[in-house]
Amino acid sequence: MKASLWTFISVCIRISFNFIINKLFAIYFGSAGMTLLAHFQNLLSFATAFVGEGLNKGVIKYLSDKHLADQERKIFFVVGGILNVFIFVCACLITLLNHKNFAQFMGNFPFHQWFLWLIIPLLVNLLNLFCLSVVQSQQKFKLFSFLNTLNIALSTALIFLSIRYQDISIALLAYNLGQGVSLLITVPLAWQILKNLFPNYALLTKQNLQNKIVKLNDFMAIGLSIVLFSRLGFYAMREFNMATFGMTQTGFWEASMRISDGYTFAFNATFLAIFYPRVSNLLLYPEQLKKYLWQTFQLLSPLILLSLLVVFWLKESFIILLFDETFLPATALVSWVIFGDFFKFINYLLSNVLIAQGRTWLFICLQGIFIGLSFILVYLLAPHFGLQSLPITWVSTYILSVVVLGIILRKELF
Repeated sequence: MKASLWTFISVCIRISFNFIINKLFAIYFGSAGMTLLAHFQNLLSFATAFVGEGLNKGVIKYLSDKHLADQERKIFFVVGGILNVFIFVCACLITLLNHKNFAQFMGNFPFHQWFLWLIIPLLVNLLNLFCLSVVQSQQKFKLFSFLNTLNIALSTALIFLSIRYQDISIALLAYNLGQGVSLLITVPLAWQILKNLFPNYALLTKQNLQNKIVKLNDFMAIGLSIVLFSRLGFYAMREFNMATFGMTQTGFWEASMRISDGYTFAFNATFLAIFYPRVSNLLLYPEQLKKYLWQTFQLLSPLILLSLLVVFWLKESFIILLFDETFLPATALVSWVIFGDFFKFINYLLSNVLIAQGRTWLFICLQGIFIGLSFILVYLLAPHFGLQSLPITWVSTYILSVVVLGIILRKELF
C-alpha cells in the first residue's frame, strides 16, 4: 500500500512538472517550439527507452530475484552497467553518422559543441536510470519515488533559467542537462545499495558475463522493438508532419498529444501497474483469468469513459491552462484524440495480457504492423483531409488494434 502511495505521488509530481515544461515552451516559443520539444525528447528516447523499457527491466527482474545467489546478482549489476555504456557508445556513433539531420536542434551552435552538450548529459542520464533501476529492484520505493522526480524537476528548473536567452536550442539542451545532473544526488543517496552490488574481480569471468548477457537479450529485444516501432516511428512521422503541415500546425497536434500523454501516464503507472502482475499470476487458471478480465473491463470502462468525457467538456480550459490561447485551434484535434484514447486504454490492457503470456515476438510484430499502418493512412489521407488525417489515423488504428487483439485473445476473453 505504501509503495502504491509513493508511486502515485511521484506520478502526480512528474505530470505536473511535465506540464510546466510544456507551458514554458508554449509561452516563449509557441506552437513551433512545442514541435521541436517533442522531437528532441523523441530523439533522446532512442537511448533512454532502449534501456528504461528494455535492458533495465531485465536488471530489475534478476536483481530482485531472491532465489539467485548474491554473486549472481552482482554480476548482473556489472553486466547491466556495461551494456548501458555500450548502448551510449552506439547512440554517439549513430548521432555522428547522421549529424546533418540534427541541424533543427542546434540553432547557432557548431555541431561539435552541440554534440558534447548532448552526449555527456545523456551518458549521465543513462547511468542515473540504471542506478534507479537498482534502487527499484531492492524495493526501496520511497527512495525510488523521490529520486525519480529529480530528473524532471531539475530539467524544469534549468529550462526556466535558460528562458532568458530566448534561444530554443539552449532550452532544449537545458532539458537534457537536467535529466542527467540528478545522478550527483542519486549516487550518494543510493550508495549503500550500489556498493553492496560490486563483485569481487574473481567473479567476472568471460563465461559469467556472456551468460548474463544472453539472459538479458529478450529484454533488450523488447527495448529495441519499442525504439524501432514506437520512438523511431513517431520521429519519422513527425518529420513527415513538419514537412507536410508545417511546424505550427504540427505543434497543435503535439499539444493534443501532450494532454493525452498526461492522463495516459497516470493510467499506466496506476491501473496497469496493478493489472499486469495480477494477470501473470492467473495465467495457469483460465477461468479465473477470464473472470478477472471481464471484471476489470466492467470496472474500468465506465471510469475511463467518464474521465475522458470530463476532459472533453473542459478541453478548451485545459488547452489554455496547459499552453495558452494561441493553441485553441488544437481543440478539434483534442476531441478526436479523446475518442481514440478510449480504445487506446483497452489496447493497453489487452497488450499486457499478451506480454504476460510471454508472446513477446507477437507483440513486437503487432507494434511494427500498426506503426506501418499509421504511416500508410497518414500518407493516403493527408492530401484529402490535411491535418485532420492525423487524428483520423489515431482513432482508426486503435480501433483496429482492439479488434485484432480481441481476436487473438478470444480464448482468454470468451
